[in-house]
This record gives sequence, structure tokens and C-alpha cells, in this order.
Amino acid sequence: MRRTRKKKQKVSSGIVKVLVLAVVMVGLGYATGKYFLASWLERGPFNGAEPEGTGTSQEPVPPPDEQPPPGDSTGNSTASAQVTLKPLSMHIAQLGAYSTREYADRAVNMAIEKGVSAAVISPDPLYRVLCCITGSRDSASRFAGAAKPKLLGLLKEDEHLYVTTFDVESKTFTIPGDQKTVEAVKQAFEAAEKAMASLIDFWDSYYLGSQIKADLSAVQKDIESAKASLEKVTPDSDAEPFHSKALAVIVEIEKAIEEAKKVQGNPNASPVNAMIQFIKTVDTYNQKLKDL
Repeated sequence: MRRTRKKKQKVSSGIVKVLVLAVVMVGLGYATGKYFLASWLERGPFNGAEPEGTGTSQEPVPPPDEQPPPGDSTGNSTASAQVTLKPLSMHIAQLGAYSTREYADRAVNMAIEKGVSAAVISPDPLYRVLCCITGSRDSASRFAGAAKPKLLGLLKEDEHLYVTTFDVESKTFTIPGDQKTVEAVKQAFEAAEKAMASLIDFWDSYYLGSQIKADLSAVQKDIESAKASLEKVTPDSDAEPFHSKALAVIVEIEKAIEEAKKVQGNPNASPVNAMIQFIKTVDTYNQKLKDL
């Protein structure tokens, strides 16, 4: 009887030990899973990288595309520049104003045959024939007085060349296009403005008989540089009207300077061709600015 009880007590004691051990093992397993395995799984086995195939990783976001700076089809950056040209005030000696170009051309040819410069300018609406453009009324009047005896037959004895003012209005405009073209056109118009002022001063001094201070050689270099810059660029459709007008003005100014230099410092040189070219240059400059 006692052996049976002792045997039962031993069995019961063993069962208790097993139960206790099981509880302890379960507790240890819970703690291990909670504090060690969970954090390890969250980090992943590869230095904190997201494990592949878990379904929780996000695809890498590609860097934003680099956008090229604004430009034209050739890759040149676009730009714009505002240009403001000052007004020019001049005085003219006018032979006459005619209703048709034919009559005006006839008067021009007769004046040139008599040794007087003359050229037709754009109609407004009459075709005016100018013989001289200078910077002051005094110089224009001196030209008119010297020319009158040569123009007998075209002018009556009591007639004189009509001396009056001629103004080119100020102009402000914005040049669009690629940067190189914009810079070239802006340079050309600014060089043209300075050249026109210098040529006006030159002819004013010439007919007044005073010392000529205008440095035509320096002006010529500026114009040549501006022309070269214009010829190096190919304007787009937006810049083309400004480019073509700038080039037309520069070409005429270049001719006017070349002719004026033939007269400068040479008292025996005839000013007829040089003044004719200057009249054409003033007309071109005025008309191109009006069209902008």
C-alpha cells in the first residue's frame, strides 16, 4: 500500500516538474520572439535592407528628369532684350516735293548733273527730293546758299532750297529670339544710333567749315563689328524681322561712312556722292525704325 502511494507521489511530482518546465519554456519562447526575433525580422537579415519577396517594399523612385534650359530647336537658350533708340533731329535742304516718283527722279538727275547732291526719300505721301542733311539750320542754310547758283533752271531767281527740320522719332522695342541673335541685333542697333549721330556731326562741321571732331574710323570699326556679328547668326522667325532691319541699316551706314571718309581731310574731293549716300542712309534708318 505504501509503495503504491509513494509511486503515485513520484509520478505526480514528475508531472508537476514537466508542467513547470513547459511553462518556463513557453515564457522564454514568448520573450525571445517578442524582443529578439521580431526586431530582427523587422530589420531584415541584410543590414536593415528590406527582404525581397515580402510584398512590403516600395519600388525605388527614379530621379526627376533634368529639363534643359529654354531654347530653340538648335539648343540655343532663348532670351529677349529691350532697345530704346534716342530721337534724331536734323535739318534738310529740300529741292521739291513731287506727286510721282518719275518727276522726283527727273529733278534728282538734273540736280546731280549741275553738281548738287540730291536723292528721293520715301513718300509721305509726296516724293521729296533732298539735297542735304546736316545737324543745324545754319549749316543747311549755308549749303542752300552755295547750291542756288548751280540750280538755275530748276529754281527760279526768287526761289531757294527749302530749309526745314527732319526728325527721326525715338523708338523702343523688344527683340526676341535665341541669345546670340538677340545680342547681335541689339549691338547693331546701338552701334547704328551712335554712327548716325557721328555722321550728322560730321556733315554739320563740314558745311560750317569748322574742325571735324567725329572719329569716322572708330565708328567704322564699330559698324564692321556689328555687321560681322549679324552675319554669324541665323535668326528664327521671331527674331528675323529685327535682324533683317538691323542688317539693312548697318549696310547703309557702312556705305555712308566710306563715302564720308573720302571727303574728310580732302578739300578737293566732291561731297556729292557722299551726301547722296547719307540721305539714303537717313531714309533707310527712319523707315526701318518705323516698321518695328
